[in-house]
Amino acid sequence: MPVSQLIAAVPGAAWQPLHALTDQGLLPTFSRLIDHGALGTLTAAIPNAAIPLWTSVATGQPTHIHGLLDGVMVHGDGDTRRIVHASAAQRRVPAFWELTARAGRSTLVVGWPGTHQATAHLTQQEPCALVSDLFAWPGLARRDALLEGAIHPREQIEPLRDARLDPEEIDAETIAFFVPDWQQVDQDQDPSLAGIAGAVAESLSHQAAFTALLTERHWDLAVVCWPLVARLAPAFTGATAPFNQVLERAYRLLDQLLGQCLEQACPERTWLLSANTDKPTPTQRPHKPADELRVVRYKGEGFVIAAGTGILEDTLITKASVLDLMPTWLAAAGCPVPAHLPGRAMMGLFRDGLGQIPGDPVSPAMPDTDAQPEPVRSADQRFLALVDAGTPDTSLDIQRIERVANQCRWNQALSLLDDDRPRQALPLLEDLHASLPEQPSPAAQLAETRLTLRDIRGAREAAEAMLDLAPDATPTLLLMARIERETGNHDAALALLQRAEANGADSVVLHRQIAYTQLYLRRWRDAADRYDQALAQSPEDLGSHLGKTRALLALRRFAEALDSARRALGLDPDLALARFYLGIALVRLGRPEDGLAELKTAATLAPWSHGAHAWVVRLLKHLKRPTEEISLHLQAMHDIRFRRERRAAEVRQSAATSAAGHGAASGASTEVVLDGFDDAPFDWGAIDAIPEEPPRPLDLVLVSSLPGGGDQTVTDRLATAGLRVAQVPGETIEQLGDALAGFPAGEDEIARIAPHLLAKLPRLHHYQVLFVLQPAERVAEALAATAAHHGLPPDEVSRLARRFQRAVVRLLSVAPHIDPLILTPEDLARTDAALVVKVREHIGEHRVATRLLNASP
Repeated sequence: MPVSQLIAAVPGAAWQPLHALTDQGLLPTFSRLIDHGALGTLTAAIPNAAIPLWTSVATGQPTHIHGLLDGVMVHGDGDTRRIVHASAAQRRVPAFWELTARAGRSTLVVGWPGTHQATAHLTQQEPCALVSDLFAWPGLARRDALLEGAIHPREQIEPLRDARLDPEEIDAETIAFFVPDWQQVDQDQDPSLAGIAGAVAESLSHQAAFTALLTERHWDLAVVCWPLVARLAPAFTGATAPFNQVLERAYRLLDQLLGQCLEQACPERTWLLSANTDKPTPTQRPHKPADELRVVRYKGEGFVIAAGTGILEDTLITKASVLDLMPTWLAAAGCPVPAHLPGRAMMGLFRDGLGQIPGDPVSPAMPDTDAQPEPVRSADQRFLALVDAGTPDTSLDIQRIERVANQCRWNQALSLLDDDRPRQALPLLEDLHASLPEQPSPAAQLAETRLTLRDIRGAREAAEAMLDLAPDATPTLLLMARIERETGNHDAALALLQRAEANGADSVVLHRQIAYTQLYLRRWRDAADRYDQALAQSPEDLGSHLGKTRALLALRRFAEALDSARRALGLDPDLALARFYLGIALVRLGRPEDGLAELKTAATLAPWSHGAHAWVVRLLKHLKRPTEEISLHLQAMHDIRFRRERRAAEVRQSAATSAAGHGAASGASTEVVLDGFDDAPFDWGAIDAIPEEPPRPLDLVLVSSLPGGGDQTVTDRLATAGLRVAQVPGETIEQLGDALAGFPAGEDEIARIAPHLLAKLPRLHHYQVLFVLQPAERVAEALAATAAHHGLPPDEVSRLARRFQRAVVRLLSVAPHIDPLILTPEDLARTDAALVVKVREHIGEHRVATRLLNASP
């Protein structure tokens, strides 16, 4: 029967072989979708092991949130601990098919990774059928207990039992399709043919179950996963005869399966996607020791192709993540999109934007993200030693369970780091380093995390532990070089990198790091040459193109810098720093109008960039543009300065906290050379400098309140305690500006201001505001006469007072140029001395930030 939406997942598939085979005309179904749909690359989440990654796709949440940290998990405590397959029972957030079913959309899911124990989050009443990833796994799925966990609803178990193929049922003709000379293979010595048969049987079983269930009813959403390429790529990438055609034939079989689904389902809209768990590696790569943590640093890429009703053709999808898929599918199905999802619906794919995305009136329950999930981790990726959930295996030894638990903590830490939560990842990494002192991976990640938290001494200690384990290892030397660079020892950093090169290292990362360090040392020519070496190995390395552009600008080779910046933009058209460099090159080549357009684009793409706005201001003044346009960018610059001021205080506080166990943290700062906008090598000559506004003293405190809110009482009490108080007169913005301009600056100055003028405070300065938050009823009493004059009942006045108070508090909390202190009735009940202490503490904290800002380079 026809379906509204079809989602076909092909784990492990990649653009390069896909394009090569479509160009040869070998994949007609893929070609049809590509020619008539939108397509793009997907950035995966870390860690990108199969089940965590695909569960992130299904839930729209990172691994540390959804809880499936690897393929198998440790279940139980103490002596009852056992290893179980990662399944829906351990998942802590809903998948998209559960949300569509709850919204009344009929949903079919077959073969999605991590879906075993299918009934964990589904009820018999919900219109959802699900066949798990273990349904067709060789040697496991024949057992009735496992079949009950693999199929939902239970009445489908018997009809689908015969849909599953065993590897022994794959005939010689099918094997010959993959390996034409299969008879030359000695199967007693080489198990490759058995591996191919198992992978083919699994995907064909998914196809058989999917097509059988398609005939049951009309489905609003139908999902099928064929893991054929993911199973075969690790073993047959780069393989020689007779196995050199295995991957090509795998793609061709997938094309046939997809064609069958499209013909039978007749979907209105089709989604084809892949999310790779790692780069395929040649078969001759030596295997890692079994007890070594699996390092997942590469942030894998997949792809998405969307075609059908309402989807724009010939559209390129850019900057998309696997976390964006789930909200997109929910929106396309007309279901509520949970507000807490980190991803975004890709509404630019749709011709009419699908209208307004429905909100989520009752969001699914979210887990406590601070709670630590049970430690879990995959012992291996082959699943041949997996134990069913609820079935203990006494043969598993304690050491293996500990390895599983350690890998779980490792994957959880990587997910937290990928989600920009280094402080939460730190204790996990410290535990891992203590448990596995002989492994370099935990020590390296611990050092990098401490470095992120500005704990330089702690990072050095962890890096020195790596030096003891592998003194000449390239990753160790690269990490030590980064630490030296962070502390300002650029020459020492360069010496470490050159030592790694002398030991035989020759990689893009090494050349890029050497060039980056040479930029710090302002050795522009050497840096440009190094970036050329990196680009010779990897012509599409974006960081090297940016670094080379930076060096060429410093060498005043502007035409070459222009070409280099354009190459970077060819890789990422929305890269603000490339636009920034391109604008400078255009100006120096005598094209100021074109340069200004690029610089404005850079400031739009990176509104937090002080340097981008600064260059725009200088060029606008040079071209004698209207002052109103200049003022907008000047305001942005001052807002950025204030945020930097507060961030400087937070970073220093974080460094002090992180270094508590390691002694004083290093206070050295790093000059921004490549990753920022404020050090562009450009001599502007006669162009006027940016007029610097004198900084407003941050000791000025404005007291604001609603009528009757008690602001006069507050100022009187503060004045009695010795704080200077003055009135800021005026009820209009013009009067406010004149009053503030003439207001005397000094220690502990306090002024009063009408609340409706808060939003009109000049944004070129920063102000502290004490807002008196009195009960709305008391404010209504003060407004009683005015309310009676306008015919408003008392309860309406109270309602308006409460709404006005909420609006003012919201303004104070989001305005970047206002540092608020909300005084509640409890604060006003304090003694004069206690109230003054509270106000002085507020002023004092701001002064600390001011001193840090003034002391920063």
